[in-house]
Amino acid sequence: MSFDSLAGRYLKHTSTLRGLVRQTLVREQFAPHLPPPPARIIDVGGGAGHQSIPLAREGYWVTLLDPSEEMLNRANETLRPEDHGVRDRLRLVLSTAEDGSRLVGKGLFDAALCR
Repeated sequence: MSFDSLAGRYLKHTSTLRGLVRQTLVREQFAPHLPPPPARIIDVGGGAGHQSIPLAREGYWVTLLDPSEEMLNRANETLRPEDHGVRDRLRLVLSTAEDGSRLVGKGLFDAALCR
C-alpha cells in the first residue's frame, strides 16, 4: 500500500478544527505516561510530526518513523523554522513499522507512540 496516496487527505483533515482537536486529545492522553525529557521516544507512523515536533520542543529526543515520503517532507518543512536544538532532537526515518527496528535499532527508546 502506498501511504503517500493517503497523505493529502490526512493533511487536509489535520488542518480542520476536528483534526486539531483530535491531535490535542491524543497528546493529552499520552503525555502523562511519558518519562521526563530528555527521554528517547519513537513515534511510529508519526506522519507530519504533529506530535513529534512538540515533543522535540520540550526536550525529548524523537525518532519519527513513517512510510510516507510526502508526510516526512511535510514534517521537515514544519521543522525547518525551529531552532537548531529542536531540529537536532528530531530524526526523520522513512520506513514501515515492520522494518523500523532494522533501521533504528532495538531497545533504544524509553517510550513508543503508535497510533
